[in-house]
Amino acid sequence: MRIEEKEWDSNVLGIRCGEVYCHSYDKAIDFNGWDFLHARPWVSEVDCIATLEEAGFVKVSDYLLLQRDLRAHPPVISEFPYREAAKNDAEYVGDLAAQIFSYDRLHSDGRIPRKVADAYKRAWGENLCRGYAGSVFVATDLHYGIVGFSSVRGSFIGLNGVHPEFRRRGIGFGLVELACQRLADLGCDYALISTQRSNVPALNMYFKKCHFKIQGMAADFHWLRLGLEW
Repeated sequence: MRIEEKEWDSNVLGIRCGEVYCHSYDKAIDFNGWDFLHARPWVSEVDCIATLEEAGFVKVSDYLLLQRDLRAHPPVISEFPYREAAKNDAEYVGDLAAQIFSYDRLHSDGRIPRKVADAYKRAWGENLCRGYAGSVFVATDLHYGIVGFSSVRGSFIGLNGVHPEFRRRGIGFGLVELACQRLADLGCDYALISTQRSNVPALNMYFKKCHFKIQGMAADFHWLRLGLEW
């Protein structure tokens, strides 16, 4: 199997991180020099999954890729106060990201300390506003400030979420619709989004309100070097 270094992850986590790709005739995995490896085979790649398990990888979550036909289901824009994020929003978006995520693969791995997973999401949120995402939208409250955000990169709706105190007000739906509208404006016929199968609240919204359908399912596997200290 082929391993590529994940430089951004390595810099954020302070350890050497890599991504394992199963599309290789060589099933051997060279662990030398690595601290943290991630693999995401599709559920149909049974040989790859078997190889990962034999090598000591641990399954931490189920990953769902969802797709929406923007021609059949055009975006619906709501009136909540939204705007495009600026670079000086990075710290606020990062702080929010550190607070609101718990279903992702790092938080789902009981071997990884919560503070490490939170710091990773904080850095990811900040990175969105600093150029990683093509577009970032934020929802704002007059007194609280930024209470939610969504992001777009390519044809993919990336990291998105809403502060717990502001959920069930249609804000998350509005942020996803804004992202879909941006994709439609860019000429995309389809929008992609992903989440973990355990994230039932997000799936309910994606399926019932946002017209997404399952495109594929994969499994997240982690390998951690024995004795790794965070």
